[in-house]
Amino acid sequence: MDLGLISQLVGDNVILLSLLAGIFAGETVILTLSTIISSTNSSLIWQVLIFSYIGELIAEFFFFFLGRTKLIYQLNKIQKFRSGLKKSGKIIDKLTDKSVLKTLFYSKFIYGVRTLTVIYLGYKRTSWKNFIKAELIVMGMAVSLVVAIGYFIGQGYKIALYLFRSFKIAMTIVFILFFVYYLLNKRIYRMLDEYKKKKR
Repeated sequence: MDLGLISQLVGDNVILLSLLAGIFAGETVILTLSTIISSTNSSLIWQVLIFSYIGELIAEFFFFFLGRTKLIYQLNKIQKFRSGLKKSGKIIDKLTDKSVLKTLFYSKFIYGVRTLTVIYLGYKRTSWKNFIKAELIVMGMAVSLVVAIGYFIGQGYKIALYLFRSFKIAMTIVFILFFVYYLLNKRIYRMLDEYKKKKR
């Protein structure tokens, strides 16, 4: 598929794609999306930031709610699950001094523990008020950082592409000038040889 067509499709559906990336995919897709938008139409980067943030919050609130449901309590009856949850909980509480804000902050930057951490916070009956307050702050920081990185990568790509095109043009001009110089030089030497021969 043509890169221009992909960019156009992303640009035309940026709100929906940002929201879906936030809900289902997470930081990697948000980073890719913001890189594409930044390199093609950087004025839409705010839409990526806002709607991926909303999407991420929807996903986090869902998993927090899931942690408070009977399903998790039923799973807790299984010995392996219960011991795993207890061990994870002890490690989380020790590292973060039982602070919801610290727990969420660390979980955003450690691959593979984010969803489990949010479920654990729901399971241990963290208050909705504390969770929402911490989540709004931490997720805002995490999404802003990811989108900012994507934005700068996209801008770097745009600059590199411009320089590459300029470089190609510059190299073409240099090649033409060398070719013209070579032909002129050859012509001048030929004329000098002819002049020398005539003098003899």
